[in-house]
Amino acid sequence: MPIKTLNGASASDPARPDSGGRGRGTASRWTGAPVFAAVLLLAPVLLHLVSADLLTPLLLWTAAASLIRSRTSLLDRLFISAAVLVGWICVLGLIASFWPWGLDPLALAETTALALTGVRVLRGAPDDSARRRTRRNLLPARDVPVLLTSAFGFAFFLRPLLHRDAVDRLALVITSEDLGRHFALYDSMIRFSGYLALRADDAARTIQEGVYTYPPGSHMTLAVLTSFVRGTDAPAAPLHALSLFILLSTAVAGALVAFTAWAVRWAAGPAVAARFLLPVCLAGGVWVAVVELPRLVLTGFLSEIFGLALFAVFLALAVRPLSRTGEQLVCMGAVFVAIACSYYLLLPATGLVALVWAWAHRRRWLRQIGRTLLAAAAAGVLALLPIAANWASAGSASVLTVPGAVYPVSRHLLYPVLAVAAVLLLGRGARRNPSARVAAGCLAATGLLAFGIREYQMAVAGQTSYFFEKMMHGLFLATVVTAGAAVGPALLAASRRARPAGTGVLGRLAPAVTALVATACLLAALLMNSQPDLAKDSGWSSSAGRVYLRAQSAHPRIADQVTAIDRARPKDDGKVSMLLLGDRVPTDPARIEDNLWLGVLSRDQGLSWRAWTFALKGRTGQEIVDFADQSAVPLRIYLSDPELLAQVRQAARTGHHKALDVVMVTFEGHRAELAPQRLG
Repeated sequence: MPIKTLNGASASDPARPDSGGRGRGTASRWTGAPVFAAVLLLAPVLLHLVSADLLTPLLLWTAAASLIRSRTSLLDRLFISAAVLVGWICVLGLIASFWPWGLDPLALAETTALALTGVRVLRGAPDDSARRRTRRNLLPARDVPVLLTSAFGFAFFLRPLLHRDAVDRLALVITSEDLGRHFALYDSMIRFSGYLALRADDAARTIQEGVYTYPPGSHMTLAVLTSFVRGTDAPAAPLHALSLFILLSTAVAGALVAFTAWAVRWAAGPAVAARFLLPVCLAGGVWVAVVELPRLVLTGFLSEIFGLALFAVFLALAVRPLSRTGEQLVCMGAVFVAIACSYYLLLPATGLVALVWAWAHRRRWLRQIGRTLLAAAAAGVLALLPIAANWASAGSASVLTVPGAVYPVSRHLLYPVLAVAAVLLLGRGARRNPSARVAAGCLAATGLLAFGIREYQMAVAGQTSYFFEKMMHGLFLATVVTAGAAVGPALLAASRRARPAGTGVLGRLAPAVTALVATACLLAALLMNSQPDLAKDSGWSSSAGRVYLRAQSAHPRIADQVTAIDRARPKDDGKVSMLLLGDRVPTDPARIEDNLWLGVLSRDQGLSWRAWTFALKGRTGQEIVDFADQSAVPLRIYLSDPELLAQVRQAARTGHHKALDVVMVTFEGHRAELAPQRLG
């Protein structure tokens, strides 16, 4: 006999559709809709007048969560609606690229309020049973493990940042080359009010050639949040904008931990007791936060982290769908669009997961074939837009063998957990559970995709490279999420066999103590295995989590030099700055990335990226003058070596060069003394 949860859902068939309140008449659609619309339309204006725009997205997020009528708790609705709103923001960014208001927070809020009001009218008012379920499930005990894991994830990643100023935050990310480009994309979207693929002429100065068509979902989402944080769409000073961006992009890492914990709990099922969920959710969250994710954060893979968080939600919805088919179609379609716009490298895995869900639940969506085709068509068209924008650089299979710098997933943790999850999902109890069957299909699909790319790379290039490791990140997350579905039947059986606690103090404490002991054992095992597989070869002397938490990757002196020169350089004179300070050796990534960060702070990376490439290694005076002769833009070069300055002077006397400014730089602590030496 199926086990009934507190809200009436069946544990053995969580996707059982309900009536959805059909047949209530047209009048019920308007019940409460005027009040709903009035609040959403008037509140952003009032909050804007009192400079409290930051409360507006919270209001809109809550309103979006209230529109979900499937059997869920409030926390479930908040997680699902957050992912859906990211898909909406991707569409809203396209609209904002054409209208005259840009990313003005009031315009964004009013448009979102109108869209939510339209959905509210179409959905109708919730029936009395739905209202009772909502009041009864505001915060069930099974949500507590998710909240605890989420708090840990945000605290872990934000702790090194909160007590630091803008320069110290730059010091933490100075070696994250990719993050510098992500900031340039984000900052340019704010400055030019829309997608850069539609602002190619403006982006030519601020963004490196070929980068402005990069999937913009994560940057647009952070840009929209920034407009609400600041209460305006006017760009901030570069260093202040960078400081806020580092904080927001790091919060994305905390969000990935939270979404992973929620997806694990959702996949495990609504009938599993909280004390059994605690070790599973915390173990999954700590594995992500401490073992794998810090390496992605330290290398600046913002869009991938953002996309993985959305992928976790998509996996969860595929494994255990919402009880209403229409809501399931809309939510999966919106998250699919969000993944395509944010990190479409995950689209093949996402598409396979969607096919697994569609086959397993074909009877449900075939009964609503019209809605299904409409949702699929809308999601497909919107998902193709970022792919079409990048087709010239990403439309060939040869891209799959392109090399790149990426740290591998910890195989010694992934493979054992993958094997255990696969065995559990093939067991008798799991085969009789619809969610476990879908989870097995999703895990198999993502695994076959990852190892299929491995075989392709081995056949074509003779070795694995960048994109195989990226696919392994997707397989890692799929393993964590589907592990929740794998252990779900066992945890449910344990919940059914658990005896009621005794009346004494020890009897009441026994379940909590057991859960805490199991959690401690799992976390200890994870932390002891947080060391990467090849620490020496991968460049890590200790676990990435320890490196991040202790800020061992910070380079405050380089950050001081970059920001000091940015403050002292002449502004708006048409010259591009190039730094040739210190020893330019590839083994010192902090030193050779100084030009990248000066370029994004100068907002001229589209012009300065060639100078960044030139300065990745040491140069002679003659090479410097020759490069200045060939440069399409006039240069200002900052040197700290008197001997190199003498070489430049000598080469300048005999050459036919353009006007070239050379600035001698000496540093004392945090202060830079600049001595201009104009040549030519």
